[in-house]
Amino acid sequence: MAKREKGIREKRGRWEFRFMVGGVRHTVLTDFAATARNLPAARRAMEEHRAKVILNAVLPGRPVRFSEAAKQFLHWSKMEHQEHPNTAKRHAVSMASLTHFLGRKQVDEVTAGDLEGYKTWRRECGIKEVTIRHDLHAASQFFQYAVKARWAASNPVKLVEMPSDSESRNEKILSDAEEKAYFADAARNRVLFDVGRLMVNQGLRPSEALALRKADVNLDRRELEVPKSKSKASSRTLNLTGESLVILGRRMAGDGVWVFPGSRKAEPFTYSGLVGAHNRALERSGTSFGIYSLRHTFATRFYIKTKDLDALRKILGHADLKTVMRYVHQDADELRKAMQAYEESMTPLWGVTQ
Repeated sequence: MAKREKGIREKRGRWEFRFMVGGVRHTVLTDFAATARNLPAARRAMEEHRAKVILNAVLPGRPVRFSEAAKQFLHWSKMEHQEHPNTAKRHAVSMASLTHFLGRKQVDEVTAGDLEGYKTWRRECGIKEVTIRHDLHAASQFFQYAVKARWAASNPVKLVEMPSDSESRNEKILSDAEEKAYFADAARNRVLFDVGRLMVNQGLRPSEALALRKADVNLDRRELEVPKSKSKASSRTLNLTGESLVILGRRMAGDGVWVFPGSRKAEPFTYSGLVGAHNRALERSGTSFGIYSLRHTFATRFYIKTKDLDALRKILGHADLKTVMRYVHQDADELRKAMQAYEESMTPLWGVTQ
């Protein structure tokens, strides 16, 4: 039998849990065999049951359907993130899928088990792990809002295992061949090609490129003002490369506010539209990488050529060097040369090494 946890014990070969709410003891004998493998499931069941008890005790009133609550959450998200509209747009994309799966349930009825089922459904649809991870982050934001609105007593996403973030970090560095193949196909979509080239040339985040206004560009001084996007450090001035100058010079022509206007000229091109075009270019070109890999590629190439981490930090718009180091990748040849230079500087202790 596995070692029990606080509030959970073995009884008649199954896990039983107990907890107190408002001075009342609640005891439930689960259907889970008392094994180490089933202990996490018993723990989740206890947390979900406790949440329901608390909900019934402190949240009287009309139950709210998930679909109805999602609409109110998205309106709140749009108002809350006016300075960063792409956040609200990403919430909208994720909540559409979550509502399709959970819409008929009441908010207080949604459990960690339901969300695990959502993960399975999305995987069966062929959705990437990084997208499922984004969906669950949106769900967590929704349930935090729901707790404040007294639609739920707790956030069930906390009990769900998040998909790996290895893909979401997009840490791949493009080879010359991959870059050439990708951009040969990306040229079909002028926005994707131009944004991608600005990322490789300037280290921009994709959302920063899409948010550029023509007023942010000064072709005479070869400068680009990046408005605040994620933090105070993200607001910065970039010196333009020759290729960036050509791209932005072409896009400055004509009326309109945005460097990358959307289908509605009063709004910028959408992040979801950019990612959709990116994914199609990957499939046709036979390459595979997240769009942020273009930014990582810039960072690594810049560091290899300059070895100037502080300059790279400022260009990427980060407040500290620790974050910048996530973007710096040296290939095997660089590491081999560095190790060889280090070895040549050493004085061997022959009496020890022989």
